[in-house]
Amino acid sequence: MRAHLALAAASMTALTAPVPAAAEMPAADMLANVSGYDASLLAGKTCQGVFESGRRHPWSNGAAELAFAIEGDRLTAQYAQSLGQQAHDFAEYAMVQDRPVDASGYERFGPVHDLTVAGHEISFVDATGARFKLTYRRHSLSGERDPRGGSDPRMTRISLVRMRCR
Repeated sequence: MRAHLALAAASMTALTAPVPAAAEMPAADMLANVSGYDASLLAGKTCQGVFESGRRHPWSNGAAELAFAIEGDRLTAQYAQSLGQQAHDFAEYAMVQDRPVDASGYERFGPVHDLTVAGHEISFVDATGARFKLTYRRHSLSGERDPRGGSDPRMTRISLVRMRCR
């Protein structure tokens, strides 16, 4: 009987715990590059997954990571990737198993440019000039990466991108 009382007391404590003030929580209407979306759903999340163009070159597919944060009045992101079939397959398996990938060996490209969020649509340009157009749904990102016109001459085809976010 005492166990039930302890559980009830713990539940009441959780219900009466102070809630952070609205000023402490990021809101979509407070961020300059976000419209029609609650930025707190992405802020602090790391999305990991794969990209693939369908070609059989070592640089035509691989693994990618996108880490979101709020800096001042903007949602920001850091991009990293690892090229090749082995990196792709390892990241694909981790996504299926719903596990994070050790991305310490990925090439870090740093902050993305021109990041905008409109509804569930996210677009940005990475450091090589590749343009991303992604959709956020149920803890995942999917869309395309268009490297044409970027600084990497090997990348000439649009890649499909799929990521899980945690």
